[in-house]
Amino acid sequence: MIQVPICFIIIAPINNRLEKLYNAHQTYLGNISGEFTQKIRNVKIIKAFLGHKQEESNFRIRFNALANNLVQIVKVLAALNTFMSALMMLFVIVILLSASLSVTQGLMTFSALITFILYIVQMVNPMIDIINNLSELSETKGALHRITYIMSLPNEDLNQGDSNFRIHDGGICFNHVTFGYELEKQVLNDVSISIAPKQFVAIVGPSGAGKTTILSLLMKFYTGYTGSIEIDGISLSKISPFALRNQCAFVLQSNSLFSGTIRDNLLYGKNSNASETEIEAALELSGANTFVNQFPQGINTKIGEDGIGLSEGQRQRLNISRAFLRHPKIILLDEITANLDAVAEEEVIDAIKAISKTATTIMVAHRLKTILRADIIFVMEKDGTIKFSGTHDELLQKSSTYQKIYEDSKI
Repeated sequence: MIQVPICFIIIAPINNRLEKLYNAHQTYLGNISGEFTQKIRNVKIIKAFLGHKQEESNFRIRFNALANNLVQIVKVLAALNTFMSALMMLFVIVILLSASLSVTQGLMTFSALITFILYIVQMVNPMIDIINNLSELSETKGALHRITYIMSLPNEDLNQGDSNFRIHDGGICFNHVTFGYELEKQVLNDVSISIAPKQFVAIVGPSGAGKTTILSLLMKFYTGYTGSIEIDGISLSKISPFALRNQCAFVLQSNSLFSGTIRDNLLYGKNSNASETEIEAALELSGANTFVNQFPQGINTKIGEDGIGLSEGQRQRLNISRAFLRHPKIILLDEITANLDAVAEEEVIDAIKAISKTATTIMVAHRLKTILRADIIFVMEKDGTIKFSGTHDELLQKSSTYQKIYEDSKI
């Protein structure tokens, strides 16, 4: 009975220390998990804006803090276990001394006492430790297999190919390109299109036809296609992902803004060295300056994850501003007006038209209002082919797929 309060008194401060360390551990894990989830959802933006170095530094700091906290936990646990083992041995010795009085009085034989205590000390605790360690070992091995598998996956080599490649005109050519995410199912089937420099091109078609896949292949998010893709007559396979993405802009349908300030989002990745003049010009071109200047803190206004605090139109215009900040030679737009109302859509379309005068622009869209101003429209069929292209009026005469899209848009 005396041992119990003594143990609580001794262990209490150590447990308090452990509790603080475990709370910090959960905080670190929560921060890492939230940040990782946000960034993995926007991995194409990270790749397109060459933000890998920035993310590597960011996560190194977070994981180092987590690792240091774990080291502290292990140290405290090791000290606690060692101390408790010593304390228990001390209790055994105290019991031995007190029990020896019973032996001298003839109430217990000495051999019976020693045998009983040795069995307890030598057998019970080691067996419990072995069982616990075996279960932990099984859990650790399962986690280790998963970690080993992930760590063995190949990393993308951003410098594979010509890192000094420069886009001069921005002409794009797909020559009989066939591609599928799965071997047994092709998404693109013998696609051949030619896009002139500084041309505003739209790609339409039913969902799943492969429109977004064309943009992903252009940004070298995927390889393994047959045929060839060329920029300015140079095969994409000879151009390094770094050189390509450094000169191209990619705007996604989904919100691609991170938590932080508007400035942080605009200066992300390859835009980090942009000047104030360039920032103002990009905001003005997209029309985002009209609402940014109304904020008390301007571009230093903080926004939440995915641009919480801004309207859909405002978020998309900031995405366009970020894309145009480095004056890209090629701009890829993926369903960027899908979630906008009529007013916001018109504002974004005006911004796109202004930008398309300075770069080759490819837009994927379902809503025809967005693409009517395009120089040429390519129509993708459900089987991943492109059979018809032309202006809006021409396609209404020769493409049944385009006619259906037009009728659906009117409804």
